[in-house]
Amino acid sequence: MSKIRVAVIDDHSVCRAGLRFILGEAEDMEIVGEYSSGENAVANLSECAADVVLLDVRMPGKDGIATLKDIRESDIGGKIKVIMLTTSETEEDVVQAMRAKADGYALKDLPPDELVSVIRGVVNEGRKYMPVEIADIYAAHALKPELSPREREILEGMAAGLDNGELARVYHISRETVKIHIRHIFQKLEVVDRTEAVVAAAKRGILKGFA
Repeated sequence: MSKIRVAVIDDHSVCRAGLRFILGEAEDMEIVGEYSSGENAVANLSECAADVVLLDVRMPGKDGIATLKDIRESDIGGKIKVIMLTTSETEEDVVQAMRAKADGYALKDLPPDELVSVIRGVVNEGRKYMPVEIADIYAAHALKPELSPREREILEGMAAGLDNGELARVYHISRETVKIHIRHIFQKLEVVDRTEAVVAAAKRGILKGFA
């Protein structure tokens, strides 16, 4: 029986070493590639002929979500399985990963034997994997209205401390339009002021730099 060929993309060497040890104990698996960033991911994965990649979400430079999108848009996108392996439980990361067609979303505190089982299920049986706590986050998101691209821009400006006049100048819109966007942001995030909006957005992972 051929072994499951696993590639790892994670910027932390300790995590890569840990996965090397865990998967080395599984007789039906072998690590065929280890990479510290998402740069050149498609070329690297094609070269090592991986069946599945364990992909971190939060990495400097090209993050895991952008890397996943690159993989899915490439010639190997329909063949390789991708399991996000991360510490991130933010709504934004979960939703973006699943929208980009991740085959699984696992947390790094997953027991070693369970991680091995997840990999087998995804590769050998075509299963999708998501732990209960992540599934709850994803399900809750489906019930919430999403911020539009413009609303996200306004929210980022609010987080940077811009007042309505400054927001109007930066985005070349009227003050009244700014007020309308802010009102919609408050409604969608279920908050009553700017501070609450920034905090709520940070908790959901919408504002990456403010978490």
